[in-house]
Amino acid sequence: MSVRVAYMRRVRRGGLLGGLRLVGATGEASWQPRAGSEQEASAFVDAAKWIKQTLEGPRSRDALETLVLDANGAACSWLTCTSTDLSTVGAAARGAGVADDESGGSSTSPVEFFAPSDMDSSVQPLGVEIKSESKHTFLKSRKSKDAPVPQRVAVLATSDVPGRVLVDELDRLGVRVGHVCTIWHAMASAWGTTANSPGNPVKGASSRESVATSSGDAIVGVVLIDPDGQLLWCWAHEGELLASGSMRLRTLRAVTVGGGDEDAAAVIACDAGDVGRLVNEWLGWSMQLSRGPTRVVCVLPESMGDVQPDDSPVMRAGEFGEAFASKWAMASVDAVVHDDPIAATLKRMVNVLEATPASATLQPGQALLTLSNRPNVQTRRLYVWGAAALFAIAGAVGALGWMFQRQAANAEERAMGYRAAWQKPAKDIYPQAFDAGFQKGLSPLAKLTDEVKRREDAMSKPTIASDIKPVMAELEKISLVLSAPNVKVENIVLDSGSVPRVMVVVPTTRDAELLLEGLRRVSGGVLTNWTMSMQDVSGTGERRATFESKWPDDKRAER
Repeated sequence: MSVRVAYMRRVRRGGLLGGLRLVGATGEASWQPRAGSEQEASAFVDAAKWIKQTLEGPRSRDALETLVLDANGAACSWLTCTSTDLSTVGAAARGAGVADDESGGSSTSPVEFFAPSDMDSSVQPLGVEIKSESKHTFLKSRKSKDAPVPQRVAVLATSDVPGRVLVDELDRLGVRVGHVCTIWHAMASAWGTTANSPGNPVKGASSRESVATSSGDAIVGVVLIDPDGQLLWCWAHEGELLASGSMRLRTLRAVTVGGGDEDAAAVIACDAGDVGRLVNEWLGWSMQLSRGPTRVVCVLPESMGDVQPDDSPVMRAGEFGEAFASKWAMASVDAVVHDDPIAATLKRMVNVLEATPASATLQPGQALLTLSNRPNVQTRRLYVWGAAALFAIAGAVGALGWMFQRQAANAEERAMGYRAAWQKPAKDIYPQAFDAGFQKGLSPLAKLTDEVKRREDAMSKPTIASDIKPVMAELEKISLVLSAPNVKVENIVLDSGSVPRVMVVVPTTRDAELLLEGLRRVSGGVLTNWTMSMQDVSGTGERRATFESKWPDDKRAER
């Protein structure tokens, strides 16, 4: 099915709907609001219904490829900025006043005049790339790879309230709008792409509309003169808008022999002064952006120059192209003559869109990003379902909380029953445990526990140690053996809980062996399994003997 684009003509500085034109590859249709209804919301409802009915036609179609806004209420200026974030550029552009040399203050800039607030207008940079994975990029210096530096960028500002309202009305009727752009974007797409050359004319274009365009990195300048009295120009690279502007031109009406004819069509009157103004404006832009067009396409009306005033001659279409080529000598100039330059541009744009695949990520040079990404019915439906899901999750969490609260209440009730079950008999037996003045700082349970332990200790019988060894008896017998002459006793360890040990110093090894034999054979002793270890006593020649034994496990030996 054929691609359709709608052209919105606005009035009152772009704030009201003035009319619509729906253009396709094979024809076009126009719509005008009822007289006096431009300021009413019903005008947008009627416009949306007309677009929907016209799109349906013989073949049902529920999408409008592009909505094109006219140049009324729009302006393009330059700005020094380090970021291409839309909100950052908008805030910087709206706050950048123009210095007033006479008063020393600042006056309103064109951006502030046409786009004072983001509630009723759009501001975006041109000539930059917006990546899909990030919301903004920084303009970096060629010398430094890290720190962003201020650079001059073109900024496009437009009042877009009528566009917003119409997009919302179309969305309400189920008509999807692919993207929204300005007439400057349409000019860049139609006349500033490298795909259209004399050897490769756009499909459906007449021979006089086939224009040689640029290649490579060259910039194409497009000049379009609207018969309504406005000169529009833009710079484009590969179909993307880089800069734009507009100028008002004089219009003349043909005078008949019998007198003035107010019903006669207005004719553009353009002279050398208008060409000079355009060239001066382009020179200013080329100085700001450090580049300029090397090829220019002029889209001019056929009626241009048909009415000549008496005071000074005005140019015809061919004369305008020659005059501009002489002033802008660094570029080649082509002139395209058409009875309706706006319609020719829109039809050429339709042909380009049909031959070009849709872009996944729109760039500022292709469309008005804020308006093209405006939330639609699918987005609102997603919000509704998201809110419903959050509400369901909140309900589930609330139900779980109520269930946990009920379980906690039941547990507390059971705990109170358990406390009552043991507290009643405990009060009867030991009421002091529940006296707050008794043993302050302890709970009744701790007081009861201490009392139970005290009573258990009082009722228990003393334990008799059954593992006491006959230490004194064994010491007496060991002393008999150690009383031999020439024996020096150094240490005796003898108790019930340790290993029996005797350490002595004797003159010779033979004396130590005799002591070991005496300890083993002493009459009536229970320690008989003695062992011996010896070492020399330095400097004396004597021997230090250590005797160790074990208490027998047989408790009858201890009696």
